[in-house]
Amino acid sequence: MTTNSFINGFNRGFRASFDSSPEPTVMMALGPMRFGVKTAEYESLKTSMSWRWVEKARYLREPGLQYHGPGVISKTFDILIIAEWNVDLQFLPLLRKMADLGKPQRMVAGHSSPIGAASAIAGGSDLGLWCITNLDVDESNFLRDGTAIMYKATLTVKSYGEDRV
Repeated sequence: MTTNSFINGFNRGFRASFDSSPEPTVMMALGPMRFGVKTAEYESLKTSMSWRWVEKARYLREPGLQYHGPGVISKTFDILIIAEWNVDLQFLPLLRKMADLGKPQRMVAGHSSPIGAASAIAGGSDLGLWCITNLDVDESNFLRDGTAIMYKATLTVKSYGEDRV
């Protein structure tokens, strides 16, 4: 990360802390954790989908594939935290504690963004239950006491697969 982008990120966070606009500031919620303009925000969100095809052996022929349904959907959040206040340093440890509980968490979309004349996902949409499967944290830009002030994290969650009877 260049010094310029670091300063821009710092200035954006500084201005956002004084922003009193009535616009929604939550981008996404995972259980009690909120991603948004005034909290930890994610820089990108990647969604991966898969479909399960099982290989079946066949006598004197090539194996065939049999469709077994959709696979697990996963979402990967790239998070950037520039620690301006002590509360900023608490976000990732709290996320880890939530993952240590071993319980699926409800995911709710924040405010929707219009795409043309329609919205992709309406704000406040319940996206179901999700499990935290991975959290990678990269610390940089240290103070003299060894405290990092910049944290880049990658959070991966997978859909819980709610039962439908």
